[in-house]
Amino acid sequence: MERLTDAAAIERLASHHAAMVSELNEAVRALDDACAADDPAAAVREAERLQAYLQNEVVPHAEGEERTLYAEAREADPRLIDLMIYEHGELRRRIDACAALTEGSPGVGSDGGRRAYAGLAHEVAALFAAHAYKEDTYLVPLLVANAPQGRLAELFVAMHA
Repeated sequence: MERLTDAAAIERLASHHAAMVSELNEAVRALDDACAADDPAAAVREAERLQAYLQNEVVPHAEGEERTLYAEAREADPRLIDLMIYEHGELRRRIDACAALTEGSPGVGSDGGRRAYAGLAHEVAALFAAHAYKEDTYLVPLLVANAPQGRLAELFVAMHA
């Protein structure tokens, strides 16, 4: 098995962030399309699909970052890490609000519920995109400057364990 380098880990993280941003934007567009078509059943399906992605991909990704990358970088720039953790909290609050709408009655099945869910979904997608940009632009260079060679690769592997 080929050993992961720091450079490869950085590229994989940036690629993963870009793929997640794209997936979120695609899911929000599909939800918007279902809402615009005034198709409640399709809106519910798209909201449930988006909610599964948020719970199964976005939340575990954030938890992995906090456990690994953020822990490693905290000493070098505690204010940046506090900001990043705050943003994770904001993402979680919106994801939880989305979950309440997909699980509640009438929830996403009602016109008001669909509009509320779509608004929250747009907020999640925008916040995640800005957050991923900050990680790639500020957090990763901080780690490169302060972590010993090979450490970023270790952190990337640990983040996904």
